[in-house]
Amino acid sequence: MNKLLLTQYLISVLIVSIIKIGMLSAQPKAYFEHFGAEDGLPQHTITDILQGSDDFMWFSTWNGLSKFDGYTFTTFHLPTGNIVESRSSRIDNIFEDNYKNIWALTYDNQAFRFNIETESLLAINDLDVLSETLFDTSQIIPKASGRVWVLSEQDGCIVIVDSLFNSVYYNTSENNLTHNFVHNVYEDNHNNSWILTAGGLTYVSADSDSPAFYFHPNSKSGFKTETPFFSLLEFNNELWFASEKGAIWIYYRDRDQFHKLQTEMSSDIISIREISSERILIVSKYDGIVIYNTHDGSMESFNSTTLPEMRFNEIFDVYIDRSKNIWFETDQLGVSKFNPYTVEYKHFTPYIESKESTVFPPNFFIFEDIENRLWVHPRGGGFSIYDKDGDSLIPFYNEPFSTNWMFSNMLHAAYSDRQGNLWMCTRSHGLEKVIFYDDSQFLSIALNKKVNSTINNDVRPIFEDSDGLIWVATKDGEIHIINKIGDIKRGVSIDGVVYSITEDSQNNIWLGTKGEGAYKLTRIQGIEGFNIHQYKHNPNDIYSLSDNNVYSIFEDDNRNIWIGTFGGGINLLMDSGSDEKFINHNNELKNYPIAKGDQVRIISEDKHKNISVGTTLGFIMFCSDFNSPTEIEFNVYTGSNSNDYSIGANDIMDICTTSQGETYIGTFGGGISKITETDENGLPIAFETFNTTHGLPSDIILSIQEDQNGNLWISSEGGLTKFSIENETFSNFSEIKRLMRRSNFSENSRYCLSDGRLIFGYSHGMIMFDPISVKNNRFQPNLALVELKLFNRVVQIEPNGLLKKNINLINELTLKHNQNFISIEFAALDYTDPDIILYAYKLEGFDKEWIFTGNQRTATYTNLSKGKYTFKVKSTNSDGVWADNERNLVIEVLPPFWATWWAYLFYVLILLLVVYMTFKILYTFYRLRNKIILEKQESEIKTRFFTNISHELRTPLTMIVSPIENLLNNNDTSESVRNQLQLVSKNTNRLLNMVNQILDFQKMEQSPLKVNKIEIAAFAENIFTNYIKVAELKEIDYSFNNRVGSQWLWLDAEAIEKVIINLLSNAFKYTALGDSINLSLFNRNDFIILEVKDSGIGISKDKQGRLFKRFESFNEDKSKPSTGIGLSIVKEMADKHKAEIEVESEENRGSAFRIIFKKGTKHFDSDVAFDDSSIVLGEQESVSEIFVTGEDEDIL
Repeated sequence: MNKLLLTQYLISVLIVSIIKIGMLSAQPKAYFEHFGAEDGLPQHTITDILQGSDDFMWFSTWNGLSKFDGYTFTTFHLPTGNIVESRSSRIDNIFEDNYKNIWALTYDNQAFRFNIETESLLAINDLDVLSETLFDTSQIIPKASGRVWVLSEQDGCIVIVDSLFNSVYYNTSENNLTHNFVHNVYEDNHNNSWILTAGGLTYVSADSDSPAFYFHPNSKSGFKTETPFFSLLEFNNELWFASEKGAIWIYYRDRDQFHKLQTEMSSDIISIREISSERILIVSKYDGIVIYNTHDGSMESFNSTTLPEMRFNEIFDVYIDRSKNIWFETDQLGVSKFNPYTVEYKHFTPYIESKESTVFPPNFFIFEDIENRLWVHPRGGGFSIYDKDGDSLIPFYNEPFSTNWMFSNMLHAAYSDRQGNLWMCTRSHGLEKVIFYDDSQFLSIALNKKVNSTINNDVRPIFEDSDGLIWVATKDGEIHIINKIGDIKRGVSIDGVVYSITEDSQNNIWLGTKGEGAYKLTRIQGIEGFNIHQYKHNPNDIYSLSDNNVYSIFEDDNRNIWIGTFGGGINLLMDSGSDEKFINHNNELKNYPIAKGDQVRIISEDKHKNISVGTTLGFIMFCSDFNSPTEIEFNVYTGSNSNDYSIGANDIMDICTTSQGETYIGTFGGGISKITETDENGLPIAFETFNTTHGLPSDIILSIQEDQNGNLWISSEGGLTKFSIENETFSNFSEIKRLMRRSNFSENSRYCLSDGRLIFGYSHGMIMFDPISVKNNRFQPNLALVELKLFNRVVQIEPNGLLKKNINLINELTLKHNQNFISIEFAALDYTDPDIILYAYKLEGFDKEWIFTGNQRTATYTNLSKGKYTFKVKSTNSDGVWADNERNLVIEVLPPFWATWWAYLFYVLILLLVVYMTFKILYTFYRLRNKIILEKQESEIKTRFFTNISHELRTPLTMIVSPIENLLNNNDTSESVRNQLQLVSKNTNRLLNMVNQILDFQKMEQSPLKVNKIEIAAFAENIFTNYIKVAELKEIDYSFNNRVGSQWLWLDAEAIEKVIINLLSNAFKYTALGDSINLSLFNRNDFIILEVKDSGIGISKDKQGRLFKRFESFNEDKSKPSTGIGLSIVKEMADKHKAEIEVESEENRGSAFRIIFKKGTKHFDSDVAFDDSSIVLGEQESVSEIFVTGEDEDIL
């Protein structure tokens, strides 16, 4: 009995093991990436996932809506300040409409639309039509026409008809709906809408919002009984409506009639689906399903009676997959599958963590991806992939207590994007991104079963010998040999870790080791085996190997064996038959640059038979044709930042000369350098470098290998890359990193097998592949602009701001002149491996060439001048293949207002006006100047004339005066003659005085000032007293007013005397009997003012402007002529003293002349002479000599 139990137990264990092995083999190869709150998710529970038509990923969470571009999560929270605030921040479902807007249905049954243009959320309850109603949403259904239907189970429905949020409200209170419980809405292929309610059908034509009722008391047809409808199928030109009690109403569009199709089922029909043109699936709530044959109208029922396997009581949902299998969500845990062709029914009940629905909701969903994988989340949990061959559900890395369990098998949501990547939110929390990869192209081979060891599978050299055996050495010191059928066996055992393997022309195998020198393996004839000879460094022998760290062994075309050591430079093996010696820098290789070439990684030969040596400090090349090693000339090439044609970096990792004779050099940190130009000896003159800006995932190159098609395959720290020599383009393969589990390639570990396959070594084995079978990823990711920054601050979307809508939706950006410091962030929406996507951008009008930025996603520009630019950006996909996805954005920087066209027009007008005004001013100036010159010339002519006349008259007048005075003094002169002589004397003196004035004026005009310090009040008062008798004779009220005390002024006494005399003379001349004249001195700020004021006849306004004009006389009495130079003398003397003249005059009321003198001496010109002597009193002649009393006296 015990043996039987043991046998049964062992058999069951074996069966379970076989099943589990089969499950593991059916499990798709995948790479997982987890996202949590630390990555930007607003909350760890994701309830729904979708990929928008613009390729952004959208996630609904318990704390808002989140958008993902492959790099960054952007969260949008539900409104808190709208008319109706959400009572919950939890979003359960999301949808996209035809305008790319995202619709959200919250936990508290509210609907929101997220406008992608303005990035704002608007609630349905904010509509004016719902101002008095809190609409309770049950479903959101976007349609292909662009309409969005928002349904309720108690409030009817609302249709949003356009992107402007215009809406129509359907409710029984509006008399446009049959019932307020709306089950569903369908749009037929004519864009007519059918609203399925609990009390009939409401039909809305595409051309009109006016509804028509069916199966309702207000129905226009013959069916007026309220009838519920649940589902609709459009089949050919018919509409099939699912109704209650197993009934289906078929509407014939051409006849506008309904026909009832009664099934054998008595419960409600919840769904009608087309399986094919011959079969229609009819699903009831409680009575199973019916398959309707469209050819003969027959119906075949499947329920617990006809098919005992159907043990469920109720069906909730149904899905028909691409293979026409029908999947059911029932009231049982798990999921059911029914094949309508084979009539096979199967129920799957995965092992789940909890069967309590109160712990976790049923949450059934099912979908297929682009690779035709069918994903099922059964009722209650157990997320699985359907294995078509085994007709089973395979738990997707989530079977409880399994060794490959990674996360909970109870999911909130799952979604497959357009690249076939799987997105999941499990009860383990957070978001899982699953990337599937096909290992049929690339094969990873582990050489040692101890896969967890850090060195047992760390591959260094790989080589295929002449027998077709593949030699592989690992860092644990083992040599593995793989035969032609793939068997791996242990090779020869030697000391040291092998770093180089090659075979010479004599079929000897050479091994270079780290620390143990070099080995030559000579084949033993007739048996498998080798004679092993070791070469090591001997400090006492200069012809021994220069160092024991051998990284490269190479045989050139002349059959010379070159050995490169890491510490001792290169060695040339000289074999004279009986004696072997190594030529190196210690002996005959004196010209070798040991300072730069002591650490050798690789030795190679080019088409010119030049030997290339890659060292850690440079690239060395020399000709292999030489008579003696001492004659070899070594050429060293190093990198230089100042030389664009130098090698990319100095640390040389690998060298590859292609079948076409081109030499490529892989460097550490400098990418790949190609020799582009050589001299007549084939020695390099110029290099061209390819790096990350050209598409390499990394500038740290580890190995280079040419395939049989002439392409280069490059292993770097960024992965595996194919370089097309013909097109000079790079293609990266992201699945390699996933296949290698993020391990790294080894340096100088590559080989092209004789059958064309390539092998690259890495830290956990080898990657083997056939280059011909490797297909490039041709996915073209959408390139989106995701963010705009101005002066390093994110620009928000605002109605009146710089960004009025999402930057990804605009084609033009207008900046003010002071908004010229911008940053634009972009993202290629490829979710497979976004970190290795490469970008390039260019601002036309600013950049001359494309700027390759690697995986950097931000372009920054500062100090953009005014003008129009076009920003262009492009990218690779996640395999590094450049995509045709260029995104353009026109950027216009407006000029400042002072540099606009209308400003320039204004400037031109101003310039023309300035030119015109300048011309006019110059014209006026020259005209006035000429006029002044003429006037001056005229004045000078007058002055000269009067002066000359005066000189001519003065002598005769003097001669006349003297005899007349003698006659007047002679007592013998009779009285009558005396009277006549007195008249002659009077007029002669007057004429002589006038002549003297003219001469004095000319003298003063031509002579510079000579100023003295004068007590002005005493000086003026002295002159004042000389006119007292004249005032008495004319009965004039004559007064002097001193309000300056004994203040001093610097003045030319003679000039000021004449100023005062002229002013007083004019005052007396034009002041009648009984009027007044006043001479005053007073202070005004820093000035002293001398004022002569009279109450005489005054001066008219038209004459005041010409008062000080030379030879201008205003004396209207022609019998009393005047020279007209008295006031011009006043003006001339005042100007010389830098004094100002004020005149106030009114006809018949008098005049006031004020001379405003400045104190001090700073105001005088440089030609003024100063005399330190002081003058108190004036030294003028008596007024009696000037004035003659009587009616005809002439006062100047």
